This record gives sequence, C-alpha cells and structure tokens, in this order.
Amino acid sequence: MYVPLLWVSFLLDTHFWNASDANPWGFHFSNVLFHTFNAMLLFWLLYQWGKKPWRAFFFAALWALHPLRVESVAWVTERKDVLSGFFCFLTIGAYWLAKRGDASRRASWCWTMASFALFVCGLLVKPMLVTIPFFFLLMDFWPLRRIEPAWKSSRKHLGPLIFEKLPFFLCAAIASVGVFITQTGAISPLPLWFRLYSIPPNYLFYLQKTFYPWGLYPMVDRAPVSFLHFLEASAFLLCISIWMWSKRSKFPNGWIGWCAFLGLLFPVIGIVFIGIYPVADRYSYLPSIGLSIALLGVWKSAITKGQKTLRFALAALCVLLLVLLTHRHLPTWKNDNTLYQNVEEQDPTHFAAIHFEARQELFLHGNFERANQLADTLLQQKPCLSFGLVLKMICLSQLDSAETAFSFGEEHYPPCDSISNPGVYENYLACLAFFSGEYDKADQYMQTTLKKSIFAPKYMEQLHATAMFLAYEQGATECALAHAGEIESLRDHSSLDEKDLLISYMTLWSSGLHRQILPYLVALGQTHSNRPDLLNNMAWTLATTAGSPADPDMVLDMANRALANAPQHPVILDTLAVAYANAGDYERALDVSEQILKILQDTQAKDAPSFIRSVQQRMALYQKHQPYRENASLRLVFAF
Repeated sequence: MYVPLLWVSFLLDTHFWNASDANPWGFHFSNVLFHTFNAMLLFWLLYQWGKKPWRAFFFAALWALHPLRVESVAWVTERKDVLSGFFCFLTIGAYWLAKRGDASRRASWCWTMASFALFVCGLLVKPMLVTIPFFFLLMDFWPLRRIEPAWKSSRKHLGPLIFEKLPFFLCAAIASVGVFITQTGAISPLPLWFRLYSIPPNYLFYLQKTFYPWGLYPMVDRAPVSFLHFLEASAFLLCISIWMWSKRSKFPNGWIGWCAFLGLLFPVIGIVFIGIYPVADRYSYLPSIGLSIALLGVWKSAITKGQKTLRFALAALCVLLLVLLTHRHLPTWKNDNTLYQNVEEQDPTHFAAIHFEARQELFLHGNFERANQLADTLLQQKPCLSFGLVLKMICLSQLDSAETAFSFGEEHYPPCDSISNPGVYENYLACLAFFSGEYDKADQYMQTTLKKSIFAPKYMEQLHATAMFLAYEQGATECALAHAGEIESLRDHSSLDEKDLLISYMTLWSSGLHRQILPYLVALGQTHSNRPDLLNNMAWTLATTAGSPADPDMVLDMANRALANAPQHPVILDTLAVAYANAGDYERALDVSEQILKILQDTQAKDAPSFIRSVQQRMALYQKHQPYRENASLRLVFAF
C-alpha cells in the first residue's frame, strides 16, 4: 500500500529513539505515545459532545484499556492503527470546531481546511479512513444537529451537506481505488455472495469480543458460516438497528454511535477480502469509538446517592477488569513463540500454528522427519494451502530428492495462491526443476515467479539472485547479467564469476534446499581458498544451520583456511569456535572464545561491547554442550 507517512514515522523513530530490530523500545514507545494521545482526544470529543466529564473519561478509558487494543499497540508494524487513529481524531475534532454553531465564518473555513489536510494525512497512513466523510454526515445529525433524523429535514439539508464534503469523498474514492489496484494480488477471489454472506457474522464477532473479551488471539481462521448463523447474526444486527432508530429522538447518540460502528468497520468487514483472515482485533481500533458514543447516555444521572456509589463501583470494576485482561493478553505479543503458543492454546488445530511449529522443526532444529509429519497434518486440513505444499516440497527435497519434491509440487499445484505471497510456489518449482535437470521448466516457472511476485525490493533481489543462478549455470551469461543488474551489490558488474553467486547460494540455502546447494558452496570454497571473507561466511552458515548436511570436519577446515588468510581476526575466530561446537568439540570452542575475548579487550572498536556480549552468550551454550544455531544465510542475504 502507498502509506508514506507510516514509514516516515518509523524513520523518525530510528532517528530520535535509535530504534532498531535489536533495540525496539523506541518503536513501542511511539505506539504507546500515539495511543495515549488518541485516548485523550477521544475523551475531549466525548466531553464536548456530552458535557459529562466522568462519562467521557469512563468510555474513553474503556476504549483505551480494552484488550482488543493490544494488537494495534503492541505489534510494532500496526503503527498504522494508532497513527491513522491520531490523524482521524484530529480530523474529527477539527470538523467539530469548524461546524459548531459558535464558529465564525473565517474560523470555520480554517478548521475545515485543517480537517481536510489531517484527513489526507490519515489516508497516507492507512486507507481504512475512507468512511470518515460518512461519519461527518452522522455528526451533522448529532452532536452538531445541522439536520434532523427525519425525512423532511433530510430531503432539505442532506444534499448541501454532502456537497460541502465532496473533497473528502473524492480523496476517499482515490484511496479506495489505490488500495484495489495495489492489493489486487492480495485480494481473495471469493464470489460476491460468499462475501456478503460473511458480513453479519463478522460484525457479530467484533460485538462479542467487545463485550466478552476472553480467548483473544491473532490470525482467526476463516471458519465456514452456516445459514443458521447468518440468519441469527442478521436478525441480531437488525433488531439493534431498529431499537436504536426507535430511540433516536431521546438518545440520538445511540443511533449515531451504532451507525458509526457499522460504518467505520465496513471497509474491513468482508466485502473485500484482503489476505487470509476475515477478522482481526486490530480492525476494531477506530470502529469501537462508535460504541463509546452509543453508550454515552446510559444510566441516567438523576439517581440517588446509593445508586451513584454503585455506579462508581461498577465503573471502576469494569476498568479494572479490562486492565487485568489487557495485562494478561499483552505477553502474547512478546515474540513469535508466545504469539503462536497463544494461537495453539485457543485453537490447537490452527493451520498457522502447525505451520509455525513445522518451520521451527525445519529451520531451528533441523528435524526434517518431524517437519514432514506436520506438513502432512497441515495438508490434511487444507490440501490446497500453498505454503503447506511448499513446506512439504522442502521436506521431500531433503529427505528424498529434488526430483521427488518437484513431481509432488507439479502434481499438487494449488488452484490459487492468494493465501501466500504470489510467486513463492513457482519459485520453489523453478529451483527444484533445475536441480532435477528440467531446465526448460525451470526457466518457465522462474518467469512466472517474476511476473506474479509482489515482494518488497529486497525480496525481489533474492528472486533475481535465484534467476541469476539458474541462468549462469545454464550458460546464459547475458540473462544472468540482466538479473544481476537488479541486485544492488552486483549492479555495476560487467561480468560474473562463481564468487558473485554467493548471494544466490545464500538465498537458496535460506529457502531450505541445503542438500542441493551444498556442492556449490564446497566448490566455491575450493576455488577461492584465498578469500577469508567468503570462507568465513560460508563456514558460519554451514556451522550454524540446524540439520546441515555439511560434514563438520569440512566446515572446520573451511574456517581454519579462512583464519590462515587473516590470522587472529576475531570474527573468523568466532566462526571457528562455532564450527568446533558444531563438531561437538565444546572445550576447543570455549578456548577459542576466550581467545576472542582477550583480543577484544584491547580494541577500541565501537561494536566491541556488543560483539563481546554475543560471544559470551554463545559460550554459555558451549558450557551446556549446545551448538549455536541461527538462520545466518537469510541475514547474510540482507547484508549484500
């Protein structure tokens, strides 16, 4: 999506807070800061509209502290929710100031321009704000009371009110078209009747999780919707709508808030399926303010002292309960393991939890047999799941052969690839076809991969690195150079040799095709035995990969040859220590690590302290007779 202000906010975090993946405190701090501002702005709006400070505080607190907010605030990349919400609240506040009765003509024009500018900023963070112009129309009914919820008043005033908002509607339309164009590959090709059929149950999901926020977890699967569930959800929504409409004169905020909830949620309610999950906690971030508005008038103020005490106690209890639930839910987002553990606890058969466990077995533990079993379990649930099929192909390529994996991949070619990034499946088929000797098919699938792919630039470089490898190994030098021209580190090369293919080897190794790419790494190490950088990177990759097919003694030899070309180099010594641990010689690994620490004590390098900590962490593993493991090849690919 075109969301430049979102990325600018992350860049500002890196500049002012020194935030990074290793030091994410700044990213989290900004998310919490924006969420705090949003809660304050919501309180101000509710107070301005209802003139009841404690009611405004209570419903703003309910919104801000609700467990449904955790996903939007704790997940760093969901900055789009809190930042677009910040601009949204400012947009609504500016519109309120522009159109309220005591605003002068000049002030009204200035605030309207400010509202429009803030609205555009919000769209440049997250296009979900496209329904805000309709929210303005609701505000014209209440609290602004520029129009009455009656046919006669609507026929007279609605047209001019819509006309004055045409710039807002135009920007919303442009944003909607932009999303449709840029997200075509991510939109699930489901029939219209199915999407409409899913809308009432999806609304009911958010209402249920709002008033009963137990069992929250991300990646809620798309469960089949029964006709009875559809009827029940539709009847429930219709009854609430009719009841709210019947009370519109006495409680106008109820009708307006309910419509705001329905309208603000509409872009993500299922009329367009983007991605693979129909509902998510984060989608409720802005729509939930509609429920706060709708409930603003509950429990009349003209009550006895005892009732006031009871009301205060119940309000405090509600806030405290939400705080406890939020505190309990927050650790879910600590890391990948806690995230998928939560998914598995709530739904043990969830395909994403099974897939994560399988990838852990594959890439973290090198247990291909267990990963293969989990892949079978996954495919029993979803036979056409593209990344489940990819997982199966990787396992077959390592447990059997590339030929077996390629035959399986072609035989089970999924009818669509909307559940994963388009092109991933074809990319694996291209590689497996090449290693099977099916060169024409390899070229065919690689071309399909490049046509279908919607990856970010760095991942596109990996695809071109794979295509460069396939072309180079088949003698298509010009084609290989053309793909090299799409890779930043190779863009200026007028010719290629084996060492330039290291990025290709690392890309293929990181994809799990270890057995197939190992001979190329060995040959590269023999050809360039005087290049300590190449030898070090390859030895580190082979030594830190769980389930690596490389002979540990061969990896040790590679690390020693690198060290012979750069004696006493601490980085290469670290690789040698890792290689000793990989070979099971933990005493030698500890001795070499102690040697590294002595060298680093005398250096003035800025990164020495972090390097020392890393070495000490690895030494703790060696002392427990455990090797060090990581997906080093993927990290090296991003370093090119």
